[in-house]
Amino acid sequence: MTLQRGAPRSSMRRNWSDFAERLPDSVTTRRKRLHLLASRAYSLSLFRGYGDPTVEEAHKAALDLSDKVDEEEDLGFTLYGLFSFHA
Repeated sequence: MTLQRGAPRSSMRRNWSDFAERLPDSVTTRRKRLHLLASRAYSLSLFRGYGDPTVEEAHKAALDLSDKVDEEEDLGFTLYGLFSFHA
């Protein structure tokens, strides 16, 4: 499904989460999914501001996944993002 210019944001959010759920479950996939979640959280903080609730949700999703993945770089970035949200 291709998104048209001006597509509703809820549609884009649903398509992104559907894509992430269809990925096979493996160590490599979890690492990539974590990197995608951390990148999404960073992008949201740039465009919506650090205090936006969707930024916190994105960082929490990345933090939940980081418990299953040994990826210190994304974990550090996620923790700093949550700190920035609450600061």
